[in-house]
Amino acid sequence: MVVAELEGVAVVLVELGVMEQRYAAVLEVLRDGASVTEVGRRYGVARQSVHRWLRLYAGRGLAGLVDQPSKPDGCPHQMSPQVEALIVELRGGASAVGSSDVVVPVGGSGCEAVARS
Repeated sequence: MVVAELEGVAVVLVELGVMEQRYAAVLEVLRDGASVTEVGRRYGVARQSVHRWLRLYAGRGLAGLVDQPSKPDGCPHQMSPQVEALIVELRGGASAVGSSDVVVPVGGSGCEAVARS
């Protein structure tokens, strides 16, 4: 909260969080009938963002407007911890052991071998 003085009158400015700003934008469109383009311009975002907020709000309510992390949940091509541990064990700390030396033992251990393209 910020308190400022404007022409001798104390004015309280309240900073809104991301979710509150999105909710205010959604309400302007749904309740007040404002155009998506105008709301986007007023909030400094693309109209596609406002459409996404409307979709999220329709599907999940206020919870849909919470800022979501852009970090992916996982890495689909990352090897499993079991395969990683097996490779480390097979290499035994020897840096001269390469991938061609490890493919056969890993493939024969019940772990699925994946060929690189």
